[in-house]
Amino acid sequence: MFACVVRLRPSLGAQCLAVGMHGLALCAIALYSAGWQCLLWVLAWIFSVLWACSGLRQTKVKKIEINQYGQASLVVMHWKTAVPAILCPDSMVRAKLMALHWQTAKGSVYQLLLPDMMDAQAWRRLQVWVRWCQPNKVEPVLRQSILNKVIHWLRLKDNN
Repeated sequence: MFACVVRLRPSLGAQCLAVGMHGLALCAIALYSAGWQCLLWVLAWIFSVLWACSGLRQTKVKKIEINQYGQASLVVMHWKTAVPAILCPDSMVRAKLMALHWQTAKGSVYQLLLPDMMDAQAWRRLQVWVRWCQPNKVEPVLRQSILNKVIHWLRLKDNN
């Protein structure tokens, strides 16, 4: 098993998308509202811009460390040390997107990763680890228990 460290940085693609969407929203506000409704929509738009800027400038998880045994640790911005984490089965991996749900001793951590948040080799290694190299997967245990039930049901075990 390989060990790797994935250092995360803010996504430039997500920042560009947020700027474009907020620009379109401001155009829609200017064209389709008037009077007090326009003022209300502009205040909501300002709140949305400030919230998006604070969320996109920094990532909650700064680093993902995977040791030679395939176990992951997260370095989160507000925690002082690396915390062991287990990837939950409801995580999603696609070619250009990873939505990860981590379970740690301090609680759950949800994370959305894009390819421009890390270098290409780290993206590939993390995708491989998430898809195939995790320890303690549920499916093999489930398959083994079903196989044991079938063997017991068919009485194929040797009684020696």
